[in-house]
Amino acid sequence: MADSRTTDKETGMVTANEVLMKAYKSRFNEALPPNSENCSGFLKSLGQEMGFYVPNLRADGILAYLEMMTVNNNYVSLWQKLGVGKEGLSKAISYAQQGRLIIAATNSIDYGQSEGHVAVVLSKRIGPHNAPLIFGGSTIAGPRSPGTKTIRMVWNMRKLHVIHFFMHRTIYLGIYE
Repeated sequence: MADSRTTDKETGMVTANEVLMKAYKSRFNEALPPNSENCSGFLKSLGQEMGFYVPNLRADGILAYLEMMTVNNNYVSLWQKLGVGKEGLSKAISYAQQGRLIIAATNSIDYGQSEGHVAVVLSKRIGPHNAPLIFGGSTIAGPRSPGTKTIRMVWNMRKLHVIHFFMHRTIYLGIYE
């Protein structure tokens, strides 16, 4: 498959900013809203762009898939579960700062919403809580973030204990600036 990602003019390297924005501005399925308004579409487009598999499911199904992939002992999974809540977030931040691809996910039942949510945890941290930025679409404006909102702005931190964090073992996103 040809690499369609853009590159940094000075280094020739693909930047995290560019690959994320390309997936965010595209549309995974023409029958669905643009990825900026579709968290699962954003993640599926990012997977196509970067070469990792995401099943054609909504956020709840993607979280279930990631959970299943990390507990199947018959083979080495490409996904590693970092944990849930504060422990998972701490590991997610550390790995994101190393340029690793980190997914944060909640399901609708645990989060108490009509839909679950999936997004990418970025290496950049800002604000009084030094929280990581998040990149992902959403059907509602609050959690929608083209890398401009922290995890505290995307998810209710009183529900941190139900946010799951996963790392892809072979895909490197790079550093988000």
